Amino acid sequence: MSKDATICQECGMEVRRGEYHPYAACLMFKACGDRETVQSILLAIHGPGARSGTRKGSRRRGGAERRRRNGR
Repeated sequence: MSKDATICQECGMEVRRGEYHPYAACLMFKACGDRETVQSILLAIHGPGARSGTRKGSRRRGGAERRRRNGR
């Protein structure tokens, strides 16, 4: 295990700092036991932004803020 990784308390999978690890990853890891398989599935579903812990469009303003800005 690398020094910037931890073990998920739910499933026991090694998770690196900033890595995307939803509960669905725990379920997949419990089923197959292979970290690389889980990571490749998550990458296929969510794209490369998920791997680095970023979210596409995360800087967009919410609906209430947008309405205030537009004077509604």
